[in-house]
Amino acid sequence: MTTTTATQKTGSVDKPPVTEPRVWNRQRSIAPYAMVLLLLLEIVIFSLLSPEEFATLANFRTTLVTQAVLGILTLGMLMPLVAGQFDVSLAMVFTTAMLTAASLEVNFGFPLWLSAIVALGVATVLGAVSGIVVVFTRADSLVVTLGMLTILRGLSEAITGGDTITIAGPSGETLRGISSSSVLGIPLPVYFLVVLAFVLWFVTEQTPIGRYFYAVGGSTEGARLAGLRTKGLQIGAFASGGLLAGVAGLVQLSKSVTATANFGAGFLFPSLAAAFLGAAAFKLGAFNVRGAMTAILLLAVGVTGIRMSGAPLWIDEVFNGAALVAAVAIVRFIRNKEVSA
Repeated sequence: MTTTTATQKTGSVDKPPVTEPRVWNRQRSIAPYAMVLLLLLEIVIFSLLSPEEFATLANFRTTLVTQAVLGILTLGMLMPLVAGQFDVSLAMVFTTAMLTAASLEVNFGFPLWLSAIVALGVATVLGAVSGIVVVFTRADSLVVTLGMLTILRGLSEAITGGDTITIAGPSGETLRGISSSSVLGIPLPVYFLVVLAFVLWFVTEQTPIGRYFYAVGGSTEGARLAGLRTKGLQIGAFASGGLLAGVAGLVQLSKSVTATANFGAGFLFPSLAAAFLGAAAFKLGAFNVRGAMTAILLLAVGVTGIRMSGAPLWIDEVFNGAALVAAVAIVRFIRNKEVSA
């Protein structure tokens, strides 16, 4: 009995102390939530600077509405990024979806619902084509999708002839009704964004397919050796990105009821900035939905607040460009620290 007790005591003394994994410590730190705190700080500062303009329900509602389309396009940007790829053509896929739906309704008499379905199909196929080229040629996804962006820009000019396609009459009123309708004072486009963000968050973070996407993005070769169908997953990421870009295009069409060849160009860098900046929140170093949505609000509040303080309109481009550069640098810094840890 004495021997057993002594052995147990000796074992407990000699046993090395249990330490928590490094990942657990990172998650318990404030770093994953720093962007949320920065967003709150922005709101407080601009509310104090412009209380009669910034700190109003009307401004809050306007900010949400104007960012709904950008938010949906950013969700599309996330999918290839999670799988370790780029797709900068999505800004023109967004435009192509708008032009397809508008052209089918105006020039060919398609009903709105059928025009929307065809537009979503076209957007999904365009995303898949980029993925197929990247996967089977092993070409750099940034180069391939830049080429696709240029092709789509040229085709958009061919479709419109440089003109604006406007959906008028009852169809135009129906579209305006969709974008202007609200529930509890919040317009429907905001609900579209919330629902899509929740679905994408659930898929990427709560299901096996989401873990497969992250595994491919972390190491394509490692995922392949583990038995994952990496080519199919990457093509699927591009296709789902195209689909979400198409949804963003249709939501924008419901707001403007017009489509032009270069409409989506202004959405490219803000959506990339939000996607990259989002990797510095919640899941540090990893592209994620919650971080991207927080980043969109951070950028929107920053631009709105600076404008209301009297800054010129060009500040949008400077702010978003600086945010993109900072986001890429932050994500690289976080990942380098993880590798060296």
